Amino acid sequence: MCIRNLLNGGFIVVVKHILCMSGRYNIENLLKILREPVYIRAAFAEMWNDLRKLTRKKAESLLYSNQYTDTETDIIDKDYDNLLILDACRYDYLTKIYDGDGQKVTSVAGNSANFIQKSMNGKELHDTVYISSNPYTDMTLNEGVFHRVIKTYDGTWKKGAYNDHTKYHPENVFNIAKSHIEKFNDKRIIVHFMQPHGPYFGEKAKEIRKKLMSEENISFTRLEDGPSNPDKTYPDLMHAASYGYLSSEDVQTVYEENLKMVLNYALQLQKLLEGKTVISADHGENLGNPSTYFSADYGHGGYSPEVREVPWVELEYETRKNVRRARPVKSNEVDKEVVIEQLESLGYME
Repeated sequence: MCIRNLLNGGFIVVVKHILCMSGRYNIENLLKILREPVYIRAAFAEMWNDLRKLTRKKAESLLYSNQYTDTETDIIDKDYDNLLILDACRYDYLTKIYDGDGQKVTSVAGNSANFIQKSMNGKELHDTVYISSNPYTDMTLNEGVFHRVIKTYDGTWKKGAYNDHTKYHPENVFNIAKSHIEKFNDKRIIVHFMQPHGPYFGEKAKEIRKKLMSEENISFTRLEDGPSNPDKTYPDLMHAASYGYLSSEDVQTVYEENLKMVLNYALQLQKLLEGKTVISADHGENLGNPSTYFSADYGHGGYSPEVREVPWVELEYETRKNVRRARPVKSNEVDKEVVIEQLESLGYME
């Protein structure tokens, strides 16, 4: 039955997904190929790669979507005074670089949008302030869930132009969270850092991007300007890796570089917070070696243990907070078109 669905309706769904994919499948790129036929071979190679990836995604869902039904942990409902969410943080990588006691729990979702929908929406967390660097907060989170929502990515966004992604740097998230801590000393605090999810900062990431821009004429929509007339454009290194432009070892090195960076800021923030602080994640990440068949080699959104197993690390504390509920404060809205552009640039909308 599953195979029949995949080959019939499932295949049609896959083709529709490819035709609707943002960025590369548009009139501008079609005209470029018609003007310069040298790109035809590369274009068909990428179309085949997209078809293969989306077919695998459909098959993975059919095979594994129910395997975590009885084991999922809603981390938002667990016991803490402060929760530091590291976006796309894998359990195995965090425990490798952080020498502390940690548990492995199964996330309720494989991506940020579903995580927000399943673990936040429908609740009245009026004793909690949510400080988020993830634009899906604007796209998915319902109004009135938290006492206050503070978005670290507010600001201008120039459509179709290079944009500064430093607003997603963990230092920026740390500084904004730090500036609000004393205002909400009677509230639980959730801080949602963007890393180790891209955009990738650090010297190794910068070195690899420069090499690919120079040798492969690839442009990246995050962090740095690329060639003026690139052959290909990707959000960042994870997406370039999925098309074979860098090794899994390089991806893992960049991921670990960014995990160490964000963990450093999370631990600095913990020193400023009162009460019980926990480090966890919304979901994990495939880094070239998923352990389930049909799972995507890179990225998230699926059902592999690498995507669904996240850490729960309780940091040392002396006393607990005395928290109280208060009426929700309406959050500042960011223009939805701006948010969609940010998500596309971050690689979420593929």
